[in-house]
Amino acid sequence: MNETRYLVDTNALIELGTERRASRFFRVHCRLPTDVLYEAQGFPDLTSLKTLIYEVTPKVLEHVRTVMKSIRVGDIGLVDLYKNKGAADPVLIACALDAAEKDDGVLLPYRWIIVTHDKAVLEWAQKFGIETASPAQLVASIEAMDA
Repeated sequence: MNETRYLVDTNALIELGTERRASRFFRVHCRLPTDVLYEAQGFPDLTSLKTLIYEVTPKVLEHVRTVMKSIRVGDIGLVDLYKNKGAADPVLIACALDAAEKDDGVLLPYRWIIVTHDKAVLEWAQKFGIETASPAQLVASIEAMDA
């Protein structure tokens, strides 16, 4: 059976809270792109969250380029540079694309899921065929494992 891994958005980190973020399940199954960690600068557990980094490699940046090319001129749903919103969102999607590509051809690849409430991320993830889950669904998985 394929193991599931989660790429967690900042809004999901907030909803999870420090106790769930400290859980064994979260430590084993969740990863955070560097841009999400940047947005989490004020979190009390930032040091421990940094151990869960999903590195932004040149290949991830190639995927960011692909994501950005898919955005129509004038569309500020995913990224709004004028309001400084959504900086981590294309990187989150790019990391999911990178992870899936790394696992391509592997007998038992990880199942990568983006965890977010962000409507634009959900929309773009769907466009790229990436699975998504709500923070509540991740909470349920964490609590089921702890039970």
